[in-house]
Amino acid sequence: MGRSYRSKYDIIADILEAAMNGAKKTHIMHTANVNYYSFCKYFRMLLKDGLLTELRDPNGDPIYKTTEAGIEHLKMFARFSNRIRKAEKI
Repeated sequence: MGRSYRSKYDIIADILEAAMNGAKKTHIMHTANVNYYSFCKYFRMLLKDGLLTELRDPNGDPIYKTTEAGIEHLKMFARFSNRIRKAEKI
């Protein structure tokens, strides 16, 4: 049985999906099933690019949520992924 590796785009999509409703970093990292090193790399990039935003929960702790731009990115990625899958079947 061969291993299936995720592309960086898959990892980014998984992080954005994990943060859709707002979550702490650890929850996002575990839900997206990303190791700490990779998570930090992508997480910083997503914040810098405005695809994630930092908010505060009622206790004042930071939580992170996917922005509208991040949601649009996810939609475009899904369309692209579907086209690739269809093309691979041909």
